[in-house]
Amino acid sequence: MNILIVMRPTFKYDQKAVLLRTVRHYIKKTGATSLLDIGAGDGTLAIPLSKSVKTYIAVENNKNNVKKLREANLRVISGKFPVSIKTTFDMVLISHSLPETIGNYKKFLNEAWRKVRNDGLLLIITFKGSNSKLEWLRKKVIGKTNLEDEKKYNTMINIIKKFGVIKTTYVTSKIRSDKEGVMLDILCDSLGVSNKEDKYRDDIRKIIRRYFKDSHGFIFPTKHIVLTVKK
Repeated sequence: MNILIVMRPTFKYDQKAVLLRTVRHYIKKTGATSLLDIGAGDGTLAIPLSKSVKTYIAVENNKNNVKKLREANLRVISGKFPVSIKTTFDMVLISHSLPETIGNYKKFLNEAWRKVRNDGLLLIITFKGSNSKLEWLRKKVIGKTNLEDEKKYNTMINIIKKFGVIKTTYVTSKIRSDKEGVMLDILCDSLGVSNKEDKYRDDIRKIIRRYFKDSHGFIFPTKHIVLTVKK
């Protein structure tokens, strides 16, 4: 599952703040001083996270993001993980950066685990398998859930359970808008519903009016699965 957010001036999404708070919680809880951030993104999370540890290394494949990270004086390895890294880390973070191809999961996750030092932590944050409100909406409107995401989640679990005990928690971020049309477009984009699919769009509109409207406008929760394995 992916939440697709295009640039619109009339919505707020607190995902980055929620994820930053979550990762910092585990840094503080474990006393981690070194962090490998796989799929570091555009710097919104990476920059403040880098200030929470003594040693921070980002792995990022997007060239524009690599440029932004380097302009922020972060140490960045440009390329698609797995990449060559000699050292190990107190924490290895995979935040919404799992491969999109199931066939790549085993090598990706095994290599990430190898980068976790003894007594360190592998931290994975993902939407996949979250049984979220978006999947509830998909089933209610379209009549099915995203089976591909379920397969990816089960594949991931079957791999990382060999590493050790998996601890699972959940955090929720929220999309807010005072414009019904904006919320409708965001949810339709995320479900892959085109502008021409009037029936689906009308059904989604009715549902967000009934379930996701309050006195301030519209609010839609997005649930993240947080998985940790200690080495």
